[in-house]
Amino acid sequence: MPNKYIPGIIVLLLLSALAGCLKQDDDTKTGPRAQIAIINASLDSEPLFLLVDGAKVNEEGVAFAEVSGTASNAYIPLRPGVRNTSWMMGADPAPEEKLFPWEPGAYYTMIQFDTAVNNQAPTILFKDVLNINDSVGRARFFNTVAGNDSLSLVAVRTRDTVRIGSRQPFIANVSSVTTNFASTLRAGGWRLDLLNKDSVVIFTNEILIEENTAYSFIATGETGGVGEKAPSLLQVVHRK
Repeated sequence: MPNKYIPGIIVLLLLSALAGCLKQDDDTKTGPRAQIAIINASLDSEPLFLLVDGAKVNEEGVAFAEVSGTASNAYIPLRPGVRNTSWMMGADPAPEEKLFPWEPGAYYTMIQFDTAVNNQAPTILFKDVLNINDSVGRARFFNTVAGNDSLSLVAVRTRDTVRIGSRQPFIANVSSVTTNFASTLRAGGWRLDLLNKDSVVIFTNEILIEENTAYSFIATGETGGVGEKAPSLLQVVHRK
């Protein structure tokens, strides 16, 4: 399902009514945690930190084209409740905090994108729908390549082709993001082709899909970029 956001600030995408359903603070140490995947797709950025009640959720900053957690699972835990939430790059002060209702047992993704200016960049935060209780992998695609090029992502293997994303605009130019993992990929090896608006392959990569696992594929870089800024593809693994 889509969720709306406003580029340029963290947007609290859950309904504000949820805040009244959660305790203002959760001091238990054994209850279910919320889980967050932090993705830095912002060019020229310092490492990214998520702050909850002024404390860093990720001890190590997430550099450009990297993700929190590990290669096998991007999620990291945080204490649930209605909590002051913000982010910061490097050692720069965090922007204004906002109350966010972190739900116990829920899964979230945060993506920072575009080009950082004075260590500030647009950021979106949304709740994931993890429909992965089966024997296949599931996937979704985000276009964070700065520019006006719409991109497509196609997964290919012998006798099988899956279009994960079709002509998606740069994420700053859309009014909503998809929070579920709609594309189904059978377990095994695949080739991913990232195509520009003229259907020319601008990046390709070989991947291995595992069953009962969700994947976000994030196109990073900028249109016409070279080196670190050349269009590329970041794989993010989501597991319960």
